[in-house]
Amino acid sequence: MKGGFAAIGPVGSSFSVSASENFSGLLKGSEGSAPDRRNELKGLSMPLYEHVFLARQDVTAQQVEEMITQYKAVIEAGNGSVPKQEYWGVKSLTYRIRKNRKAHMALLNIDAPAPAVQEMERQMRISEDVIRFMTVKVEALEEGPSAMMQKRDRDDRRDGERGERRPRRDGEGNFGDDNAPARDGDSNEEAN
Repeated sequence: MKGGFAAIGPVGSSFSVSASENFSGLLKGSEGSAPDRRNELKGLSMPLYEHVFLARQDVTAQQVEEMITQYKAVIEAGNGSVPKQEYWGVKSLTYRIRKNRKAHMALLNIDAPAPAVQEMERQMRISEDVIRFMTVKVEALEEGPSAMMQKRDRDDRRDGERGERRPRRDGEGNFGDDNAPARDGDSNEEAN
C-alpha cells in the first residue's frame, strides 16, 4: 500500500485507496479504475454543502452566471452534483472587501466529495473576480428558495401592494383636503 492510505467502509470493513485512484475522478479524460470505484461507493451518501461566493461589482451578471457554470462543471468533474444554484444579484457590503463596496452574490447547494469542493475553492482563490467565499457542511440541503430569494420575493410583493400613497396630514391632523378652508400662512399668494 505504498503511496496510499487506508479507509474504513460503511460497515467497518477497511480497504486501501492509492492517491492516483482517489484523485483520478477529478481529472477529465483520466484513465484507471475510477469508474469501477464510483460504482462500488455509489451506495454511500456524499457530504452536502452550501457554498456562497461574492464576485467583484464591476463584472457583469452574465459573467457571474458563467462563473457559476464553470464552478458547477468542476464539481461535476469530481463526481458531484449541484442540485440548486441561485444568483442573488448585486448587494451592498457592510464593509469594504478588497476595495469593493458592493458585490454579486451567488449560492450553490453541493452534493460532492470533499476533493471536488477543495478543487473548486482552489480555483476561486486563484480567480481575481471572486473576492470572498464560504463553504458550510450541512446535514440536509434546503428545498425551495433560500432566505435571500424569499426576501426578494417579499420585497417585490410589498412594492406591488403599496400602490398610491395616502395624502399627508396637515398641522391640525386633517388629511390634505382641497375643500378644507385655508389657514393663515398656508397660501403661497402674497397679500396686497
